[in-house]
Amino acid sequence: MSMEDRMATENGNLFSMFVSLLATLPVQDPESGSRNPPGPLGPETSVCFVRGFIAPLSWKILTTRGDRMDEETYGAMSWAARPLLQTMPPSKLNLPPMRQLPHLAKMMRMLKSVFGALSENQRVQVRDWVKEQISQNYFNCTLNARGPRSRPMGQKSKVRPTRLPGGERPTRLPGGEGPTRPSGGERPTRPEPMVDRCPRKLMWLEMEALKLMGPYLSRLKLRDVKSSSKDQLCEFFKSPQFKPAFRRVAGINPYLARRFLQRVQECYDSKAEFTQQLDSLGILGCFYKDTQSLNASVSMSLLSQLGDCTNSGVKRLRKRLVKTIMSSGDTDLMGELGASVAVLSPKQLSKLPIDALRSSLQAMGPDVTWKPKQAKRLAKKLLAGKTEVSSADLLSLGPAVKGVPPSMLKKVKLPKGTSKQDLRDMTKKMTKGQKKALMKGLRKSVKPSELLNQMPDSLLATLPLNILDKANITSLDQVEGKDWSRVQAAHLIKKMMANKVKAGDIRRLGSAMQGLTCKMINRVANNESGEMAQAMTDSPQWLSKAQAGCAARKLFMSLEEERADYFQTVTEEELSEIPTILLIRLSPGKIKGLPDSVCTAFLDKMSVANLSSLPPRAPSRPALTNRAVLCLANGGDLSGLSSDEVLALGPLLCEVPPAKLRLLDTDTLNSSLQAMASCRHIPPAHRAALVALVKETFGDPSDWSMEIMETLSPLLLLDAATISPLRFKSWLKEVLADLKDSLSRIFLAPPPGVKALKKKIFSLTFGGSGARRKREVRVSEMSQGNKPTEEMIEDLEDGNIHWSPEQLQQMTTETFVNSLETLSSIPDFSAEQLAALREKVIEAMGPVAGLNESQVSDLGCVSQCLSDSELRVLSVSLDTVEDIEECGWNQEQ
Repeated sequence: MSMEDRMATENGNLFSMFVSLLATLPVQDPESGSRNPPGPLGPETSVCFVRGFIAPLSWKILTTRGDRMDEETYGAMSWAARPLLQTMPPSKLNLPPMRQLPHLAKMMRMLKSVFGALSENQRVQVRDWVKEQISQNYFNCTLNARGPRSRPMGQKSKVRPTRLPGGERPTRLPGGEGPTRPSGGERPTRPEPMVDRCPRKLMWLEMEALKLMGPYLSRLKLRDVKSSSKDQLCEFFKSPQFKPAFRRVAGINPYLARRFLQRVQECYDSKAEFTQQLDSLGILGCFYKDTQSLNASVSMSLLSQLGDCTNSGVKRLRKRLVKTIMSSGDTDLMGELGASVAVLSPKQLSKLPIDALRSSLQAMGPDVTWKPKQAKRLAKKLLAGKTEVSSADLLSLGPAVKGVPPSMLKKVKLPKGTSKQDLRDMTKKMTKGQKKALMKGLRKSVKPSELLNQMPDSLLATLPLNILDKANITSLDQVEGKDWSRVQAAHLIKKMMANKVKAGDIRRLGSAMQGLTCKMINRVANNESGEMAQAMTDSPQWLSKAQAGCAARKLFMSLEEERADYFQTVTEEELSEIPTILLIRLSPGKIKGLPDSVCTAFLDKMSVANLSSLPPRAPSRPALTNRAVLCLANGGDLSGLSSDEVLALGPLLCEVPPAKLRLLDTDTLNSSLQAMASCRHIPPAHRAALVALVKETFGDPSDWSMEIMETLSPLLLLDAATISPLRFKSWLKEVLADLKDSLSRIFLAPPPGVKALKKKIFSLTFGGSGARRKREVRVSEMSQGNKPTEEMIEDLEDGNIHWSPEQLQQMTTETFVNSLETLSSIPDFSAEQLAALREKVIEAMGPVAGLNESQVSDLGCVSQCLSDSELRVLSVSLDTVEDIEECGWNQEQ
């Protein structure tokens, strides 16, 4: 038997053995989670075995020879690979081609079950992959350009490689220079015939495709919704598969959600008929607007769908639905409000029946965040005038415990047997001041050593250093597993380790690692520097930028003492062992000198690098970018790269100068700019040129379609002067409002155009109508008829900063009182605006000298309108001062 045939036979035997091994493992249904009895490996051993060995190997087999399996084996392999996808880093997925529809269904069943674990980029990859598989398998066409497949990253175009029927590449024999025989012993086949490009208006989103995609429907492009006929989409909406497809899919494109909602509404002849289906909408319910005709029961049904909503306007939607339920007087429904109670104002909370309030608090769980005024009103109502509280009282309050005055917490005594878990639950939502007050009281009755053992992490950080000294902490066992503050960590490390740290101890430090100084890091033995670096970077949540820099310098120095030209001769294996968070701190000269042979490992690391840990102007940023581009282009520039190759730069794409982006061909430039709209940081020096390039590529932003504006609008915020000139369009306000809501998710720091964005939303809200609206009214020219109303103020939130003093004066006293919760949270009203608001304070509350503490608390940041002399005579506690400390007070105030 020849060597090739013998190897093929061995491969087949190994595959059979692997399938037999799978049969011994407990099989879990990816949707139901049910698991059959474990095989001989035992439950704990088998789970570890699956995650560490079986899952990666199963995924490798699925992506290389999956089409050769029968349906049952393919399903078992998909299950076995699932743990890998649940825990893999946010790198590019290697998804297999499909030639058998039953296999596609099995794979999608598994991929749907891991939707929540995948990164956003991976979800988009699955979306594009399944669209392509549907096109090829159902319509015998491709969504990709007709012609040879894209060349491997970093290689020049070559003859199209031979492929097997299942899409598998021929394998290389050991020591061979090229493909000699396909794995499995089969002879090479001729290249497959090219597939025609799908028609632009292909109606590919039929019932089978809708069911296959499941939650990945929430990541479709806006134009994809047009690819489903009314009959097919309506059939899907009325099927059992619709609801799970749009459940727990936070992050859906708002415009896509609105388009889906519009399409499913068309499935019914009347509004009344559609309102009976609101409990099936899932996340689409976040975008429902017509609430006026809903009764209390239907309002509750819609309210239950809003758990994952993050879109602009959902707060207003919740308030309207809760208002309808409250107005009904149905105490049973009020008791079912759950987390939605959080949208009620303090005044509304005080009117809620005590039984309904307790029922809602119990149902809403521990993770709800109350505003300080809400929490105070709740605590006052639930404690019913008590002057002292027990630990049981505090536990019963749940998250509303943050409304208990610190003065009461100082008097709390813990009964014997109070568990650490009870203390953790009790203090989870307390403010820093409350925790200090509680701890101050507990220290009077509990010894320091007992206190340390009894305290949960939420209280531990409030322990002063002198108490830590009395606790007699002398070993790592006492430090390990606790959540120390940075100051505490520094104190403990210095006390315990006398400025000398062993690499093996670092892994046990946990949060105490924050206390490591550069001096200590430098004293680690050179032969332990690798272990030290790995231990520190395994806990990035405790690693500061300064510590990362020190650890990197120590590691690099140790490596170069081992071999002077280490980074000029580094191998792929050696480079892979350097933690990415340290590698990005390599000096520009050494980055430039990395050998071409490590390009694959270097690009893999850069694709998942967290550049936010580098200073914005770090010299290594452009050096890393230049080296990555040279790796991709084999020493050339960007001009010959495909979209996939450019996107392989990962976060380094955000660092590419616009002058280099201009070298890309049109399609690649388009896709690259769209990807850059998700960049969390663009170097300030690149911003003006990048905005200019966007305008050159896509035209005047005022002429953009809604889809382009939604995709690229974050880039417009890089220039403060770009947002204001945008001409009115019916959808523009919604697009910009959604952009405002997503700012913290997109940008590490507020971009230059944020103020202009808020002002634009304000002007679009009150810009008139007809021809005047098309010309768009400037804020300074608004008619006096545009006086603030309660609904306007609620809609604008922090955009209320743009009311003129004259408009604020026109506000009615009733509107001021009802809107005070919103106005009181705005910290930066001008002196002229505060003067106008002062008049409203006097109208609503009487002379300033007569304000009590509760009224001052209600005024919040509006209390800045008080003069220095008036502030001096106010009788307020430190608790109230803490509530308003974030306002824009001047030094005298």
